[in-house]
Amino acid sequence: MEVKPMWKSDIIMMNGELMPFADAHIHPLSLAVTYATTVFE
Repeated sequence: MEVKPMWKSDIIMMNGELMPFADAHIHPLSLAVTYATTVFE
């Protein structure tokens, strides 16, 4: 069974700049990642 996303964005705002969604990266030690992963533990 193929899972399709509900929506797909072409651009995203990161650090106040619009950039292609595929080029958006976050640092693995950012607080958002650190705290978000604890929700699933």
